[in-house]
Amino acid sequence: MGAVASVDTVNDVTNKTKSGVAASVAKRGNMAHTVHTTSTRRRALRRGLTVALVGSLFAAGLNATAAQPAYALDLPTWSDVQAAKKNEAATAAKVTEIEGLIVRLQDEVEATKVEAERTFNIYVEAQQKFQEADVRFTTLTDEAAASKKKAEDAADQAASVASQMYRTSGTDQTLELFLDQDAAAADGLLSRLSMMTRATERNTALYEDAQVATNNAASLGEQAQVAKDERERLSQEAETAMQAAAAAAQASQEKLAAQEAQQVTLNAQLDALKDKTTETVKGYEERVRIEAEQRRKAEAAAAAKRAAEEAAWRASQGSSAGSGAAASPGGGGGAPVVGTGVWYRPSNGRYTSGYGYRNSLCANYGCSGSFHTGSDIANSCGSSIFAAAAGVVTYAGWANGGYGNMVEISHGGGIKTRYGHIMNGGVYVSLGQSVAAGQVVAGTGTTGMSTGCHVHFETYVNGSHTNPVPFMAARGVNLY
Repeated sequence: MGAVASVDTVNDVTNKTKSGVAASVAKRGNMAHTVHTTSTRRRALRRGLTVALVGSLFAAGLNATAAQPAYALDLPTWSDVQAAKKNEAATAAKVTEIEGLIVRLQDEVEATKVEAERTFNIYVEAQQKFQEADVRFTTLTDEAAASKKKAEDAADQAASVASQMYRTSGTDQTLELFLDQDAAAADGLLSRLSMMTRATERNTALYEDAQVATNNAASLGEQAQVAKDERERLSQEAETAMQAAAAAAQASQEKLAAQEAQQVTLNAQLDALKDKTTETVKGYEERVRIEAEQRRKAEAAAAAKRAAEEAAWRASQGSSAGSGAAASPGGGGGAPVVGTGVWYRPSNGRYTSGYGYRNSLCANYGCSGSFHTGSDIANSCGSSIFAAAAGVVTYAGWANGGYGNMVEISHGGGIKTRYGHIMNGGVYVSLGQSVAAGQVVAGTGTTGMSTGCHVHFETYVNGSHTNPVPFMAARGVNLY
């Protein structure tokens, strides 16, 4: 009965291996369905609560910003200034009033800048949490897949061993042992029975390994689903935070533009009041009008220059399209170096620093971290920065002490690009504006954590930064 029992054991292990693994797979599928259904409901509930909570928090911050005084202050008219010049006391009082208004304008501009930086830093923190959750989800997903593969391999080995044992077992070898009178034959049979016993033990161990790996895969799968839910929640929080930061930056930009226009008038009125050589303010009023006209013409000329650069860029693009390679970067500020397809080099300056770990740099706002999240392209101050591809502006203005002034463009499909260290007054686009590939969006500067004029160029895929060099190379653009 011993040999028969051994063969039965082999058959039993074979059946257990097949049915056990099948049951484990079915159980894992049911478990995954249950987890998915439960997680979906939990995720929907959490998402609703998160959006409501985060939205209310940022709405409160934005309402606080909106509650500040309107951009257009109640400025003195030129008639008020003319009337104040009639006596010394009135002049002194009006001078004090105007000086106070100038200080107030500057304070309000600084307050909106501080608010923009505060909300952007909230976004940075939310983004970092999302990226950590994304890494955890990816790691768990990979580990679950590896464990599933290990379970399948162990099950296949167990089934193979069991099948081989069944084919080689032949007749009832215990009965053969009793009937065979030859000692040598009996020794051989005993050796074969011993080998079958060891094979059975090996097969059992393989089956147990398959079960452990199957259970581990199921557990890791559940953890990956939880990590995925958390990643989605944090992604929503980061997006909400970014929208709040973008709105605050836009408010800061508008406040700055209004302040610059108002301060020109206030400075002229102040000069008129302090001028003891004339009793009329007409000359100063006319000066403001002339300066405004000069600024308008200068802005028109700058816009025309940018348009000419864009036209030159499109002409270059037309002559090199389909070449399969980007032209070599040059220096100075002409048309941008053109790449193939719909993606283009953001600057025609010199590549100076890459993505990844590097020594910390210290500049205006302290010292940077050891990981550089983009590529730096140095160029002359004020030189054009071009949109790498068509898209919609999702951020434009002051970000924080790291980026300085920054533009972010969404290109759809979870892809975004960023352009940092833009010069003051060099943000040429606004929140929500559609831009074309190669459009001039900003002027090169050295704001934020910067030691010289350059553009800090970043590429993002689904909320996580990635190395711009291979990202752009895959789109036919050479950043070097």
